[in-house]
Amino acid sequence: MKSAIAVEAKAEIEQFPEMIHLLFSETAIDWHSNNMFIYLQREEALLAKEILHTTDLFEHLHLAQIVSEGTKGPYFEDYAIQLDSDTYCILTDDLVSFYITGKNKNELLMAKYQFEEHLVLATSENDKNIFFIELHNKELMQNIAKAYNINIFFTLDKREKKI
Repeated sequence: MKSAIAVEAKAEIEQFPEMIHLLFSETAIDWHSNNMFIYLQREEALLAKEILHTTDLFEHLHLAQIVSEGTKGPYFEDYAIQLDSDTYCILTDDLVSFYITGKNKNELLMAKYQFEEHLVLATSENDKNIFFIELHNKELMQNIAKAYNINIFFTLDKREKKI
């Protein structure tokens, strides 16, 4: 996973191809999807925001994670963008991520099935399955983990959620 910033332009930007061209010529865009311009470098994202502000086309900045390979959940479309066949941009402003551990494989599997009902995206990193879910479901995930006697570790630190 890589940290990124997604600069969201207003939908009307599609009517101004010269603005899109300007962003491509003045900033180092790593990915582009519709009205989202995704940057790995903070300074480039802030420059794009400034350019969009001058024409009243700026909508929002989103903290994001770039993930290679993953399994989409039912809430994928609300919080993520597929950038290419196996790369995703997850908008993490309202999400938490976690991984689980436990001794009983059956209990781990049953908990995963329940987590999948609330999933934005699941991926793996460092031999751990990482689940992204909506922030308001954090307590529910903790209760599921408790019910199946497994350990849950949240990995998105809210202190890092500052642009």
